[in-house]
Amino acid sequence: MMQMHILWIEDETKLLHECKAYLEAAEGYKVTGAASYAEALPVLAGDKPDLLIVDWMLPGGTTGLDICKRNAREWQLPVIMVTAKGDEFDKVLALEIGADDYLTKPFGLRELSARIKAVMRRAGAGGVREERSGEAPIRRGPLVIDGLRMEVKLDGRPVDLTRTEFQLLAKLAAQPAGLLPACS
Repeated sequence: MMQMHILWIEDETKLLHECKAYLEAAEGYKVTGAASYAEALPVLAGDKPDLLIVDWMLPGGTTGLDICKRNAREWQLPVIMVTAKGDEFDKVLALEIGADDYLTKPFGLRELSARIKAVMRRAGAGGVREERSGEAPIRRGPLVIDGLRMEVKLDGRPVDLTRTEFQLLAKLAAQPAGLLPACS
């Protein structure tokens, strides 16, 4: 088992450092902080994190909502939106666009930890990432499912799926053909 890796995109450095210190000491997570979307991109391009925590309002013109939209298209990671925006409209918008949870500032560190665990449970990761370096892609005819990269290709072309769709497809494709129930 590997340590869970969280990428937190937050421009309030005091909040980020306090939360990072708590999550690393109390929960054993690896937390990488980025003050902007531009700072976060190299992390997302490298060893993809297990969870994104994003602030709504960020410097540089890219918002937390923009990150949620791109995440749904590309990375399909669990996302917790952490922001000072507390209106019901803002919460609903963030959740509908792709955030898995929404936490309004100020918040308690234990609540943050509990929400991380809940989101990771729902995402099927249980809060700790398993080592998957030897995992081979699943091939079913022209369909290739790469669990390590969270990518699906059909006839060599990428297929755009949500995280839930990907997980369902991968689970079904991993079953031997004779074990799948017949559909009527």
